[in-house]
Amino acid sequence: MANDTWTKINSFKTATISAPSTVYNGEIYVLGGLNNTNSQSRVEVYNPEINEVRSFKDLTTPRNQSVAVTVNGDILLLVVLMEVVL
Repeated sequence: MANDTWTKINSFKTATISAPSTVYNGEIYVLGGLNNTNSQSRVEVYNPEINEVRSFKDLTTPRNQSVAVTVNGDILLLVVLMEVVL
């Protein structure tokens, strides 16, 4: 976007926060996240070429506050399990 302006695109179907995302084959994948206080398993994909959002196969386990990366043609979801000791 060389004209330094914001352009409205299609919205994702699920409002979410703390969702990891990564780019794979030119599309943006958003995996899981939080909707209110509930962890989500949904995966949505945005294709900027055609300004389209579509659903993808859900994660097997709801996740949030993770990291997604694309490595050698694979999407990896890195999940950190933390233990708090008081």
